[in-house]
Amino acid sequence: MKPTTTFTATQSTTDAYDLDALVRHAPATDDLLELADWLAGHGTAHLSAIARIELAERLITRRRFIIRAGALGLGVITGCGPEEEPASPTAMVEGTRTVTHEFGTSKVPVEPTHVVVLHQSIAEVVVVLGVEPMAIGTDLGESYPYLEQRLPKDIENVGEPPNLEALLALEPDLIIGFDNLFEAQENYEELSQIASTVAIRHGASSAEWKRQSREVAEALGKTEEFEAQLAAYEARAMEIGRRLGVPHSAPTAAIMLTWDATEGMRFDLPRIFSGSVLYEDVGLPLPEGLREPAAAGEFTLVISRELFDQGDADELFLYSQSRTPEHLIEEIREDPLFQTLKSVESGNVYAVESHWFNGSLIAANLILDDLEQLLLEGEGA
Repeated sequence: MKPTTTFTATQSTTDAYDLDALVRHAPATDDLLELADWLAGHGTAHLSAIARIELAERLITRRRFIIRAGALGLGVITGCGPEEEPASPTAMVEGTRTVTHEFGTSKVPVEPTHVVVLHQSIAEVVVVLGVEPMAIGTDLGESYPYLEQRLPKDIENVGEPPNLEALLALEPDLIIGFDNLFEAQENYEELSQIASTVAIRHGASSAEWKRQSREVAEALGKTEEFEAQLAAYEARAMEIGRRLGVPHSAPTAAIMLTWDATEGMRFDLPRIFSGSVLYEDVGLPLPEGLREPAAAGEFTLVISRELFDQGDADELFLYSQSRTPEHLIEEIREDPLFQTLKSVESGNVYAVESHWFNGSLIAANLILDDLEQLLLEGEGA
């Protein structure tokens, strides 16, 4: 009779098991119940049924990763000889530090040099902190020219979801992505087998960009650098607000996204990135018609064309993810309804570009550049 192999652990959690040893001995099936039954007879009887299912899921994920790695000829697992002592799951590796994030903790290099970022907003934080990412997990298209100028010209796009074979070939030492994408793509376990992987909490909206950026900075070991840059930005924003008359005589301002004849219009409030910059950091006041939804905690206000004057303000900033600023201004000028807005009558309508709908220190400073150029040009200190 073939001897039975058992797998023991000092803890009752599934994290304590040597997945590579399990892969070598487990039946080659992706049936969770079959694997869970097999695990019950191999040293995991003390686990709950749910915990064994979880361990079976992790075993399947690990096996798939090993198969992909083997296809590239990259050594990941030892042969089928005698089992080796599993490394302690909490062992410190020289030159690493522990980063706590949404999915637990990760040992990351003290100074990571081969960084992969899986979202453009994370890339913006990485480059502003002086780190050149080797790969990005999204197609920038033509929407982020200000970011493309700051990225390495030979940066690789590993796709969305990221191509695991491409990542393996790159041999990164740190992968950073948003928790909601990891959950949607169900690939965090596989990615963390390739390199230390840190999950940044996305949160409810782009207005959480400062907290997101802090988490990225922590993953890179550059918290002090980020806090210094953030403090400089906030001081600059306050000074621009002062020059515009905050808190007593500043003009009201509205931010309008993607207007057309059928959709009506959407106004961004303080819980959206551009609104957090304009209304909270600079301190410009909302127009009367937008104050109630903002006070109620709404992210945006979408209204029909018949009610568009609810967002009437002294200054109107207009942007779109699908049309050029020139096209937007042309639409405004050709629509008779817009001619009744005081911002249009006074010529204070400004079509702005893609950095208004992102969420990073780079984009926030570019908004401040716009305010200085559009509202303060020629104005004395």
